[in-house]
Amino acid sequence: MSRLANNRILCIDDDPGVLEAYSSSLAPQKNGLDHSLLADLLGEEALSEEGSEDFELTLCSQGTDGATQVQQSLDQGHPFAVAFVDIRMPPGWDGLKTAQEIRKIDPNIHIVFITAYSDYNSEQIQSLMEHDTFLLKKPFDIDVIRQMAKTLCIRWDQDQKER
Repeated sequence: MSRLANNRILCIDDDPGVLEAYSSSLAPQKNGLDHSLLADLLGEEALSEEGSEDFELTLCSQGTDGATQVQQSLDQGHPFAVAFVDIRMPPGWDGLKTAQEIRKIDPNIHIVFITAYSDYNSEQIQSLMEHDTFLLKKPFDIDVIRQMAKTLCIRWDQDQKER
């Protein structure tokens, strides 16, 4: 993404189909999708817009793996800007525990919870987290995910410039 200093996104979900959906929507060129198919799905204008390039994705199926990836990204000096985290991920950490552990490692990462269940509402999640968090319901809309990813990456860039 040409305008973004950091387009790195971490996606943590125990459902391989959801991880594939992230890959297809956020990194379609790397996922090998045909340009004409993408144009049909997203519209030719969306593909030609500046900043519509792929994000750099890392996919994990469990929270502990996600936390490890966050630590490695910091060790390498190439942190993630955004983490999309499923709320329910048996048998390991749930999304809240995962987000809390990730924030201990990197307090600057933006976290978006994704869930098909209404275990928690936005206010409950916000009360459990010290920083801004977001909540989206599954199934998610490709355009919403792309826009949220782009917006949060831009916000991450701005936050870093202010530090």
